[in-house]
Amino acid sequence: MVGDGINDALALSKSEIAITLGSGADIALNVSDVVLMNNSFTSLYQAFLISKKTYRIIKENLALSFVYNSITIPLAMAGFVIPLFAALSMSLSSLLVIGNSMRINFAIKEKT
Repeated sequence: MVGDGINDALALSKSEIAITLGSGADIALNVSDVVLMNNSFTSLYQAFLISKKTYRIIKENLALSFVYNSITIPLAMAGFVIPLFAALSMSLSSLLVIGNSMRINFAIKEKT
């Protein structure tokens, strides 16, 4: 639900995701999940694009972690990997996930 006034407050409070424009009434701002700082509907569109990109990258990170762990955990259990290399590779995998998440920030800067 997207609203900006007192008459929208009840619908905003009952909705799953409530979005209010920045100049909305105080009650609408209090019950909203997302507050857009300007009154432009282009910012609403940008918020949807950012959320889709974020959700896609979250799924990529989960898949990346699953593939990494499904390969390295059996190797470590079988004794093919020394503990030092396992610790270093786990740190590298964390850095890979963080680097993949940084793509969200770059995508936001491209859109604006």
